[in-house]
Amino acid sequence: MNRWLVALLSLVAALTASAQEASPLEGLWQHPDQPVIIEMQPVGELMEGKVHSNSDKPESVGKTIFRELRYDKKEQCWQGWVYVKRLDEEKATCLSLDNPNRFRMTVKVGFFSKTVKWQRVEG
Repeated sequence: MNRWLVALLSLVAALTASAQEASPLEGLWQHPDQPVIIEMQPVGELMEGKVHSNSDKPESVGKTIFRELRYDKKEQCWQGWVYVKRLDEEKATCLSLDNPNRFRMTVKVGFFSKTVKWQRVEG
């Protein structure tokens, strides 16, 4: 009986550790053209990104930029929403990792699309 209990507890521990693995998006990311750093964090099973620092607009710290990001295996990217400052609204986005230290964000508006490559920074 004790062996079964130990085996069951080991299985539960392994499954819990697997479920809590960090997302490759988790961490701090620098915008290529602006002094903005966002922090990507898990929110339940989703990811979101908030302004961590912005030397031009310190009042924006804490503002949610990316929300409801969920990994789509078929598209091989995190799909969700991004706040587009120029339009003052949210747009659908797709984030894909070029490598562990850079992700590519693509936003489509009508016939146009914009891609921005964010670089990981150490916190």
